[in-house]
Amino acid sequence: MMFRVVWRVGKVFPQLAAGDGHAVLLSADGVLYGWGRSELGQLGNGVVGIDVKLEGSGQPTKVQCAEGTVWVKVAAGDNHTLAIQSDGSLWAWGRNDLGQLGDKTYNNRAVPVRVGSDTNWAAISCGILFSVALKRDGSLWTWGGDYAGQLGHGGSHKPFRSGEGVVGYAPKTNRPVRVGSDTNWASIAAGGEHVLALKFDRSLWAWGMNSWGQLGDGTFVSKTSPVRITEARDWAAIAAGGGSTGGHSVALKRDGSLWMWGNWRGDIGTNRLADETIASQICRPVKHAANHTWVKIRAGNGYTVMLEGNGTMWKVGLDFLGAQPARNEGLVQVCDSSDWVDAAVEGIGGGVNMTDTAYGLKSDGTLWVWSRNLGPLESRPMQLARTWLARVGIRLKAPGHKSPMRLLTLGSRPPRLLKPQNSIAGTISG
Repeated sequence: MMFRVVWRVGKVFPQLAAGDGHAVLLSADGVLYGWGRSELGQLGNGVVGIDVKLEGSGQPTKVQCAEGTVWVKVAAGDNHTLAIQSDGSLWAWGRNDLGQLGDKTYNNRAVPVRVGSDTNWAAISCGILFSVALKRDGSLWTWGGDYAGQLGHGGSHKPFRSGEGVVGYAPKTNRPVRVGSDTNWASIAAGGEHVLALKFDRSLWAWGMNSWGQLGDGTFVSKTSPVRITEARDWAAIAAGGGSTGGHSVALKRDGSLWMWGNWRGDIGTNRLADETIASQICRPVKHAANHTWVKIRAGNGYTVMLEGNGTMWKVGLDFLGAQPARNEGLVQVCDSSDWVDAAVEGIGGGVNMTDTAYGLKSDGTLWVWSRNLGPLESRPMQLARTWLARVGIRLKAPGHKSPMRLLTLGSRPPRLLKPQNSIAGTISG
């Protein structure tokens, strides 16, 4: 059976995106809000260095834009942000030293800057130092740093090094460059230094860094061009993680089954190549948690957050969300609620500012947060109480992964959860 991708245009759905220490929320009325770190302008509010902590009277700040602007898509990278407006134009702000904003400069931006003049952008995703996007014609575009081949343009790319360490990366591009000539790309997911993509025939592709087997092609060799992952044609959704654990990949099939590969547990040692059992498990997709039917996936820093069709949220992998020190866990339900509709996790940052924070969106329009370190999110009195009690040997345990903390109400109800076969960027029909 042949399939085609129909891009939905004009309707706005609430979305969450989390980077390395900053987060962005798209409300149902098309307004963008940001909070967290913005020392490189990644909040897009025109102020560099502000740190909105969501404590006390602190609230997310609006992204600067013209009156009446309606945003429809948003993605967050290490320290940069991408967004698409309702007219199909693409905008970017934040860190830009490797051209990851795509505005033909290498200057950081504290407010949104338009990327080119095209008005047919449809999907976006951000890695640590690069960006990926799809146009409505099904073409694939990338820009930014290409030291691991994550731009997919082919060739041999290695970091430029001096006697004092890494001082730059080559090559790099500061404007969108098309990947090949195919016009059947349907969905994209950028990890820290690798990319996953689906075509509208539901085949799975990957490229970029592969030192942890995160590409899933049965090797630990990085790839500079898209390579086919398995012969299956029933993939429905993808997610890619990164951060300090190296990187991993997650995918759903049309039947709602969960598949994982790469360093998704964050505990694979340097002897992975010598251990054939470990190697075979992490460099190819492996089915996980067979007794559940998943509809959404989000890849973090050595862990994965999943949503079931019944509205419950679960986590598997490295337990950054509640345990100190972090430990590996099997499948764990985030909390007893059954009304979750979306999630976002810090999953691709370089680790400097990463707090291993996750956000959840409920069907009543409320936004929730949980983290390994909730210090920046606590009230000042609670921070002082924790400090003084610690001095006398009493430790107050911060809310863990079973105790999300409510942040704010969006004022509108997000859409219900989609079935896994309809989870890709465009609507598959055939």
